[in-house]
Amino acid sequence: MANDLAATSTFNSVPKHYQYILALVFAIKEINENPNILPNITLGFHFLCGYFFAKTNYKATLSLLSTQHRFLPNFKCDIQNRLVSVIGGFCSETTANAATILAIYNIPQFTFTSLPSVQGDKMVFPSMYRMVPNEAHQYRGVIHLFHHFGWTWIGLVAMDDDEGDRFLQTVVPLLSLNKICYSFILKTPKRTYKDESLMLVLQLQEQYPVLMESKANVYFVYGEPPALHILRMLLFAAETVSLPPLGKVWIVTSQWNFESLSFQTSWDIQTFHGALSFTVHSRQPPGFQEFLQNVKPSWAQRDGFIQEFWQQAFNCSLKSSLQQEEIKQPCTGEEKLGSLPGVLFEMSMTGHSYNIYNAAYAVAHSLHAMLVLRSKYKRLGSHRQPMHSVHPWKLHPFLLGVSFNNSARDIVHFDETGEIVSGFDVTNWVTFPNGSFVRLTVGRLDPQMPRGQELTLNDDQIVWHKSFKQVQPVSVCNNPCYHGYSKKKKEGDFFCCYECVSCPEGMISNQKDMDSCLECPEDHYPTKDQTQCIPKILSYLSFKDPLGIILAVLAISFSLITALVFGAFITHQETPIVKANNRSITYILLISLLLCFLCSFLFIGQPVRVSCLLRQIAFGIIFSVALSSVLAKTFTVVLAFMATRPGSRVRKWVGKRMANCIILLCTFIQACICIIWLTTSAPFPDKDMHSVNGEIILECKEGSATMFYCVLGYMGFLAIVSFTIAFFARKLPDSFNEAKFITFSMLVFCSVWLSFVPTYLSTKGKYMVAVEIFSILASSAGLLGCIFSPKCYIIVMRPELNSREQLIKRILFSGDEGGFPMRNVTAEPSNHTEPSINPLASGSTGIQLPVGLPTTQEDIAQPTTPVNMATAQGNITPFDQSRPKTWDAWSKQLEFAFIVRGITDADMKQAWLLRSCRVDTMSITQSLIPLWDLMDDSYDELTKAFGDYFAPKASMTTLCMSFICYVQKPVNQIRVANFKKVHDEFLEVFDRVLEEEEEEEEIGFILRPSLTWSLRIAYKLLYLPLIPTDTL
Repeated sequence: MANDLAATSTFNSVPKHYQYILALVFAIKEINENPNILPNITLGFHFLCGYFFAKTNYKATLSLLSTQHRFLPNFKCDIQNRLVSVIGGFCSETTANAATILAIYNIPQFTFTSLPSVQGDKMVFPSMYRMVPNEAHQYRGVIHLFHHFGWTWIGLVAMDDDEGDRFLQTVVPLLSLNKICYSFILKTPKRTYKDESLMLVLQLQEQYPVLMESKANVYFVYGEPPALHILRMLLFAAETVSLPPLGKVWIVTSQWNFESLSFQTSWDIQTFHGALSFTVHSRQPPGFQEFLQNVKPSWAQRDGFIQEFWQQAFNCSLKSSLQQEEIKQPCTGEEKLGSLPGVLFEMSMTGHSYNIYNAAYAVAHSLHAMLVLRSKYKRLGSHRQPMHSVHPWKLHPFLLGVSFNNSARDIVHFDETGEIVSGFDVTNWVTFPNGSFVRLTVGRLDPQMPRGQELTLNDDQIVWHKSFKQVQPVSVCNNPCYHGYSKKKKEGDFFCCYECVSCPEGMISNQKDMDSCLECPEDHYPTKDQTQCIPKILSYLSFKDPLGIILAVLAISFSLITALVFGAFITHQETPIVKANNRSITYILLISLLLCFLCSFLFIGQPVRVSCLLRQIAFGIIFSVALSSVLAKTFTVVLAFMATRPGSRVRKWVGKRMANCIILLCTFIQACICIIWLTTSAPFPDKDMHSVNGEIILECKEGSATMFYCVLGYMGFLAIVSFTIAFFARKLPDSFNEAKFITFSMLVFCSVWLSFVPTYLSTKGKYMVAVEIFSILASSAGLLGCIFSPKCYIIVMRPELNSREQLIKRILFSGDEGGFPMRNVTAEPSNHTEPSINPLASGSTGIQLPVGLPTTQEDIAQPTTPVNMATAQGNITPFDQSRPKTWDAWSKQLEFAFIVRGITDADMKQAWLLRSCRVDTMSITQSLIPLWDLMDDSYDELTKAFGDYFAPKASMTTLCMSFICYVQKPVNQIRVANFKKVHDEFLEVFDRVLEEEEEEEEIGFILRPSLTWSLRIAYKLLYLPLIPTDTL
């Protein structure tokens, strides 16, 4: 067995390397003393120094293949010293040089330096066994280390040779792939001879500013021994010219061993305090330190290295004074290796020595296995082969299969490529001013662990450089981006140099230096500083919400008011003000308004499927009932006045049937719209995650916005129709005419819902629901207040006005549009003589007559042109009321007169008709046709009215019409006593009729204007003269 020990130069050596020799000696000693391994066989060893140069390296390797003490390559004469394996060399270059020759003879070679994948390829060097895991594992471990501490801005240091270039070509892409940038790349000069040292120092001084000025606090060094020696020269040269020391974190590979050349022993190593390295995993075999303590300069006569080591390590001389080239203190030989600083010698077994120790045991166990196999063949009868017949290439199968526990209780075995299955220790180097140091194992790199778990670290045990004051160093291009910010690349710079920009709205960053911000889940939202996502709160209009409480109180209040109004109407249902304008419609309207107020509760509370289905449908249908009731009231008022004309076809549509048909038809249309809505796209509960930040809005989706607005649009149509009809009917004469109140209520209703649409579309969440509830309450309250407040005022505050007597008095003395416009006889004299209306008050003033009422026979019967009685000439006699059956004949004569005279104009025909009637016929005209419509009706309408009158139906209408005609007779044709008797009898019959609902509707809506006018005349004739003028 041979060991290729590398020296450093022709004028220097590395004392620390002597431990490698001692480690091999210690292993061979244990093997030879162990009877269980290679019994009766003694292992030997031979050391050769190959230096760092290829020439001497090749020569040393070839000498192993020659006869001992004779350099004859490929000739081996002695059979006693058989070479079975080689352990070495110290760096990758010397290892490759030796492997080139040893591969020819297929001699097993154990290397304790990390090799790149190409040089370590089994196809290139099939006889090589690597005692150190592939350096690619180290590079991945360094990347994990950078990520662990967040170091993204580092410096790279490598030697300016092929190995350094290979290192940079491997590491630089790996750093970029893992988002790590390099601040600089420093290539140190190659190792040189002594005469070139001055040029080397000058060159290194030029490179020092690169290290000093860099912002990076972490330097990654490719640390084979030559690079370490040159780097120490660089730092020493800077110290000599008073440059400031470096306070950085040095990251090195497994070749780093803190060793010094003989002339570097006094150099300071404080710059490397706190350095981290991936060292080969090692343990301390028992007995090794005791073995080292017994090493003396005279312990082995054939050790050619111990004297040189002893003199350089202890700076003394073992030679005689005559042989000393320089004056040194003589060595006593009793010096202790334990007293040497760590840069010269370590008492604990280093990683490389541990690999040499395991390699020796691997060879021994392989030889033992091979011999055991031979003994089996011997028992089978084969002859015994001598030991010198063992060829090195026969060991390969046994080496690949070897597996054993060493004395340190580590398992040693190789994989199929000849690489030892092991890992690295993460070592923290703690240095001291006297040149000593301590290794602290602060972690482990195990390539066999799952991806991402290879590196384990104990951060609390790491000692950092003194410049960091024991605070974890930071090595980045710029300050990190904190939570709430993300990185933005700077143009033209490394990707590790960036700007920090705040996260967009709705996104967060919960880590430092995030490349991009993260979106929160749908049910979460970012905090104000955008550093984390927090759950959104559920938002809906609840009964616990202040807004929900206010709306609920308003709904209850309006519901109670509506119920009170309804109760008041029920209590006073027999009074004139309640009976007016169809009492049943009033009840329907009040009930629908009550339900409108109550349906607002469907909108408050957490939306569920049932409430979502009911809220809009109930709202639409109930409101349609209310609006159709208002429309029925308005339409009934208009029809009532249209039906006062005798013979009018509109009369048959007046009554409860017409009102009920309007309500049912309008509500049925809305119900159909709602049914279509429910069957096609029904409302459903939904969650709105995005409209309001920080809230999950629980809402009812309409399902179909089109159908929702169809429901609203139909209600708007009903409201507009009601408003239009009520607006034109607002001045119709009626003491209880609701048209003007309905007009105002529809104005309020339309204003509310026109304002609702833009407000509803511009709000979100529970406020959208609140807007709809407010619109429901406001519009319903508008209908309730505008229509029923005047009636409630009379019922509650002025009950004395809610009687027939006061009603007649109000009718007679009111100056509003409920009666006829009046004129004073004395104030407006005319060209003809006014006859006395009341014989008991003849000549009195202040008696009022309807404007335009004919008072003389000449005003009624005489045309402006003389009329001849000869029908052949187009003349016609006045119609005789006592002969009603002659109306058809008389009307035909009138048509003939028009033809003779060539009268075709409708207005002329109307004038002739009116002037051709007698006075008594004119009285009938005034009773059949209201005075305000007299000039608006056409000739055909007048003739039809007269024709219908002269064949009346025997009903209450006939009774009323007879009384009206009687009242309107000229005063001089009746007597007051008879008139009073007829008046009292009529009132008695009229009171009985009012008890019947159907007749009440008929008289109330058809004959009310005419009865009002007739009762006013009767009252003036009978009672007015008895009342003093100043009390009126």
